[in-house]
Amino acid sequence: DFELQVDQANAVCNEFMSGRFGLRGRSVRPFGLPVLLSPAYLWGRHMPWPGLPHSLYLWIGLFYVWLGVEFFRLIQAATNRPRLAWFGTLAAMLLPPLAPYAFQVYPEIPAAVLILRLFRREFYGDNDRERFTDGLCLACIPMFHQKYMFLFVMSGLHLLSGVFFHRRKQILDWLALIVPGALSLIALSVFFGQRFDIWLPTAPYSVQGSLLKNLFTLHTLKVIGAQFLDRKWGLIMVCPLLVFTFSGIIALWRRRPWVWLWWFTTCGGFIVLLS
Repeated sequence: DFELQVDQANAVCNEFMSGRFGLRGRSVRPFGLPVLLSPAYLWGRHMPWPGLPHSLYLWIGLFYVWLGVEFFRLIQAATNRPRLAWFGTLAAMLLPPLAPYAFQVYPEIPAAVLILRLFRREFYGDNDRERFTDGLCLACIPMFHQKYMFLFVMSGLHLLSGVFFHRRKQILDWLALIVPGALSLIALSVFFGQRFDIWLPTAPYSVQGSLLKNLFTLHTLKVIGAQFLDRKWGLIMVCPLLVFTFSGIIALWRRRPWVWLWWFTTCGGFIVLLS
């Protein structure tokens, strides 16, 4: 129920922002999802079929299909086994927690498309002519939500280190990665400054040093465990098939330690910050 989700989000925003930034009743989110949905919104508003909100659901559904394609391409590039790629893609796309997002207007699906494509290009791609596309994908990720900022930083550092250490020091390679990312951060800062009087997009989530204060506490450790084992929302409880992820982590560590290190650092930091 889209309206119910909006009401719940507003309630959480009211409780969290009250007395801190004077943002009662205003959801502090970037502009990525509204911009992405604008073609579907105009289509549903001015065309007789399918109308609103069905045009939004169809639009998100297209990105859901694109996400499946990116899953397949990533697994195929990593294993070179088409059958395994089909099985992994179907298991990921047709089971919770990912499948329900195909029917909800959230930024996770389009952001996941960019993240998977960028991950495949970082570790399994060799076409330098797509360097500008890599920079564009990287720049768009934080536009969907501030929680992707850590992944944005880690991926940006890895891409820049690849340009430096592999002797691809052409000025165009540097510009293709730095310029889109810099413009993205500037746009986010200006948007938050004009809309919410907050020039640092991540400020609401680290107010008065609360982020560092609560980072290394027993409560945070409990929440990290709940991300996987909570009876209602835990990933493994929702989809027990994800238990096999741990065997995949071990296999990745044995075959490609550098990829495992990046994956573990990025995903681990992401989960810790969410918790």
